Amino acid sequence: MATATLSPAPKLQFFDANGNPLVGGKLYSYAAGTSTPLATYTGNTTTTANSNPVVLDSRGEAGVWLSSSYYKLKLTDSNNVEIWTVDNVGGFATMADLTAAIAALTASLAASSGSSMIGFIQAGTSAVATTAQAKMRETISVKDFGAVGDDSHDDTTNIQAAINYANTIGGDVYFPAGIYKITNGLTINNSGDILDVYKASMYGDSSSSARIHGMAGSYDMLTITGGSASTAGVESHQVIRGLFFVKEDYVGFCIGGDNLAFLSLEDVSCFNGAYSFYATDVLSSVFYNCVFRQATIGMRAEYGGGVGSYPNALTMVGCVIGNCRDAGVWIIGGTTFNMFGGSVESNGIDGSSATKFGVLLNNSGFQGSVSGNFSGVYFENNVGTADIWLANSAQPAAASISGCSFARISSSYYVTNNILVETSGAGVTQSVSVAGCGFKYFNTYVPNSGRKYINAISTSSGVSTVAWSGCVFQSATETPTIANEIQLTGGGGGYVTAVTGTSPVVSSGGTTPAISLPASSGSTNGYLSSTDWNTFNGKASTAFPGWNSVTFQNSWSDAGFPSPLCSYYKDAFSVVRLQGGAIHSGNSTATIFTLPSGYRPASTLIILVYGEASSVATLSIITITTAGAVSMLPSGNVVSFNNVSFQTN
Repeated sequence: MATATLSPAPKLQFFDANGNPLVGGKLYSYAAGTSTPLATYTGNTTTTANSNPVVLDSRGEAGVWLSSSYYKLKLTDSNNVEIWTVDNVGGFATMADLTAAIAALTASLAASSGSSMIGFIQAGTSAVATTAQAKMRETISVKDFGAVGDDSHDDTTNIQAAINYANTIGGDVYFPAGIYKITNGLTINNSGDILDVYKASMYGDSSSSARIHGMAGSYDMLTITGGSASTAGVESHQVIRGLFFVKEDYVGFCIGGDNLAFLSLEDVSCFNGAYSFYATDVLSSVFYNCVFRQATIGMRAEYGGGVGSYPNALTMVGCVIGNCRDAGVWIIGGTTFNMFGGSVESNGIDGSSATKFGVLLNNSGFQGSVSGNFSGVYFENNVGTADIWLANSAQPAAASISGCSFARISSSYYVTNNILVETSGAGVTQSVSVAGCGFKYFNTYVPNSGRKYINAISTSSGVSTVAWSGCVFQSATETPTIANEIQLTGGGGGYVTAVTGTSPVVSSGGTTPAISLPASSGSTNGYLSSTDWNTFNGKASTAFPGWNSVTFQNSWSDAGFPSPLCSYYKDAFSVVRLQGGAIHSGNSTATIFTLPSGYRPASTLIILVYGEASSVATLSIITITTAGAVSMLPSGNVVSFNNVSFQTN
């Protein structure tokens, strides 16, 4: 139902002090705050003006319409005696006025500055008022700069404009869900500020929802630049998070950095680039849950020259490196490359390079002493030289490989070695520890003696030292034949030339020695030292005496667990041990069996055990008296003696 409004008085009416109509009274009108006459009108248009003053009729009335201006009104009687004066009287706005005002307000709100006219305050004590504009500008979206994200519109310049602005304030560039088509490279240029402030980061909701789609062309998708070759590197502190980069043609890298430190990639996927990630002089940076797949090489980092840094302290956590044409990860000259968790799978299958591998740490150790750490990484179906290839002809370095799984699953695709330590050059030593790793094959793969799980090569006086422990080698054919923890000296391919022994170890010498350790005696070290031999020689025998079956009483019988029958024995230290259990047709507290003399406690024992009452599990007690009587409390029908032991009298 439509609503109605109260009508204003269609005419003005005035009265004298006695309440009688002010006949002949006069209403003067002036511009507000002045004595300048200002016309009023006879109707709702400004066509016909009233006389000024307006003379009231016999009812004290007059038709008075005001313009949009403000007035000063003075009322007198017929003799011009002033009754009152009122200043700053405004007329009612017309519909046209209201329509125009609304249109003006709408235009103001729709303008670029419109959001500055709207207030905002956060809930909560001490929240500070601001404008909607200031609040919304806390987030920098690529769509603020015209990006569409429909995989049709070319968003290159729009995204770059957002990055450029964010880089002046250290803001994060947000990519709402969508596919953002680019036709040229994007750049975050940090070269103007090497300090730790005002650098743009980029993020989307997740790598499954925000995708940057690079069209074919000779360009890199995202370049993060740092200092120059003659200046110190940039303290980046930047984060790339929740984005998916995909290139159409394997040309250029997806993400690359130069002369940076403290960069972080989180939940970033990179597909189809020449490199998923490529860096020069980038150090102390972290990759969390990233996926680098279907590139020519998944990741490469190296020294770029000048005063830059080698790729040191790069850490990958839970990352996937897979299906890259030539190789997975290639680190050149770096120190302490770390992989924790994640997988390196199916790299090198369809590439054209003559050299393929899973991970290669090449000439590590220029600015440190550890080439790499691998922990809990899954390696499978890679092709080429090795899953992990440690090749060094430059600096001494150590490496640690622990808890990793190495799998060969195909008769067509496999590495020559799962782990290869290759060292060359005088003064160059590599020491590698392999602990708790598993080496297996399945599906169509057939073991081959030429493909050892672990191998070490030393040439030109280089030295490779490999030690492993706690590893599982499924195939005897591929089990390592290099000596565990024995230093291999180069020049002739890493063969052991002689093994000697220091007393009490005895070696027959030669390249295939017989190693033996004699027994100790009262004066000679061996299996035990001479002191230990003299100490233990006079001790009582601890040979196992065998179990004795019990004789059940009072209708108790064997419960059938475990496999041995209910029984007991006493060891050389006079400790009696029980096993098995007993069962009764009904609940009973009667003696179950009696231990013979020599197998009884010095005082009555009360021991908590598993039991059943009316075949319902319960916590029970057994008592063993000094007379050897064994019984159950409270009354029950099943009792276990497993793990019961005590000292005899």
